[in-house]
Amino acid sequence: MGYGTKALQLLEKYFQGNIVNIDEFNNSE
Repeated sequence: MGYGTKALQLLEKYFQGNIVNIDEFNNSE
């Protein structure tokens, strides 16, 4: 169960990072 929670946290970090990158990409154009 702890492993599943850790995986979810990693996914959240990954998606949050992608959202930030997308925002920066849109602003740079």
